[in-house]
Amino acid sequence: MSGRTDDPAIQQLPRRAKVLYVATTSWHGLTFVKVGITGSPQERLNHIKTYCPFPIEKFLYLPTEDEYLAARIEKNLHRIYANKHTNGEWFFLEDKEDIYWFFTTFMEITEAAGMSSAVTLL
Repeated sequence: MSGRTDDPAIQQLPRRAKVLYVATTSWHGLTFVKVGITGSPQERLNHIKTYCPFPIEKFLYLPTEDEYLAARIEKNLHRIYANKHTNGEWFFLEDKEDIYWFFTTFMEITEAAGMSSAVTLL
């Protein structure tokens, strides 16, 4: 899959559809994760790259036709990881175990909601 906004999987979504995404970056061995929703994964990635002071290492997204589902999952992840919150929608993951559990939780929640597999842009 190309990962671009002309990606057929994205083009087929209704105009109001939202896409759940996760971006990761690190600085001196510290890992930060951003969770959000967007209508255009490629545009959002470009925007994040512009304002994040560190290179984005991973960018995963999950398209859904239900914008409310994407928003609920985003809010649930924010709630679950509230104790790891740093700024905006960024969360600090202290070690490999935190990273493992974050992505395990992400995949379990999205699979339980019937969302398809994640697409990786980076």
